[in-house]
Amino acid sequence: MKKALSLACFLLTGFLLSTASFAQSNTWFNPDYNGDGFIGVDDILGALSFYDTAWNGTVSPSWSCGETITYAGVGYSTVQIGDQCWFAENLRTTTYLNGDAIPQNLSEGGWSSTTSGAMAFYEADLTNEVAYGGLYNWHAVNDARGLCPSGWHVPSDEEWTVMTNHLGGQAVAGGQMKNTYGWIEVAGGNGTNSSGFSGLPGGYRFIDGFFYNAGYGSYWWSSSPNGSFAWYRELSFFNENVLRDYNTPQYGFSVRCVHDGDYTVLQVDGCTDETACNYSEAATEDDGSCEYAELHYDCDGNCLDDADGDGVCDELEIAGCTDATACNYASDATDENGSCEYAEAYYDCDGRCLNDADDDEICDELEIAGCTDATACNFNAEATEDDGSCG
Repeated sequence: MKKALSLACFLLTGFLLSTASFAQSNTWFNPDYNGDGFIGVDDILGALSFYDTAWNGTVSPSWSCGETITYAGVGYSTVQIGDQCWFAENLRTTTYLNGDAIPQNLSEGGWSSTTSGAMAFYEADLTNEVAYGGLYNWHAVNDARGLCPSGWHVPSDEEWTVMTNHLGGQAVAGGQMKNTYGWIEVAGGNGTNSSGFSGLPGGYRFIDGFFYNAGYGSYWWSSSPNGSFAWYRELSFFNENVLRDYNTPQYGFSVRCVHDGDYTVLQVDGCTDETACNYSEAATEDDGSCEYAELHYDCDGNCLDDADGDGVCDELEIAGCTDATACNYASDATDENGSCEYAEAYYDCDGRCLNDADDDEICDELEIAGCTDATACNFNAEATEDDGSCG
């Protein structure tokens, strides 16, 4: 009995030591429960009591959406879109989840005739692997061995719809899903990638085994069959639409993976208000750092409305006379309203002569020289300035 008890103590000692640093309800367990310097029966009983009352049943997962996940030796970025966690790049595995190789490098005839899973890189060029990922026929998507890593799966038709609905619907979601580069620059081409989906135009492999449309379109399988066909999604260079359609399993399309659930979202602090000047698409938690444009201005300091292009916003214009030579010049006026008033020639705005050498209140320029003496024979009644000519 004594030996059995010693063995039990020995085995449980490892357990207690391994759990000593594990927090339960914010309380840390001391494996030397009774403090006697040894781990014995009393400590074991204390541990059982502790873990019976303190265990709260929650363990935070070590991985968060937004962090990279490594699968088959390749690191994939991830992104939270609505309530779903997606791969932010196309799958490029050459093996199924169980490690079995996916047939690749099939000839055109082999590609068109196979009824088993197969994959290829665009035009069999490995330089396209990183940019576009692999192109898989739907037989590979539907293979029970699985394409995506454990805890992930190829999205169903419904899951694709959930994502595009979150982005405002099929008519506009494509612009948010297309990357900001890589698309042919015709009719808009690139998107905003505001969703973080980072879609690139990887093209497809046709049922004849030839490759088409790299730079022009991207195509992703769903896991959902539609009779003898399967549903897929398509983005095109010439619009913001997400096409939902179905096609034969022989096509080679790209594949994205979506998480099964039960994960945390990687917290990224930043401004989450889309109306702010420093809005961050990547932010998941608002940190109070949002900055806004002044009233009537945009984030670059330009007027939202400036009809006359004078750099003063229409709402802030002050109407008045803007001519500094006018009598009613308004120094704070920014918008000329035609109200300027001017002094008569030779006078100031108060009606005083600008030049009046003899202070007779007749401006020098208006003086009339002549005899001003009414007793003189040549008296000039119109004369205002006597010129010494009286006789």
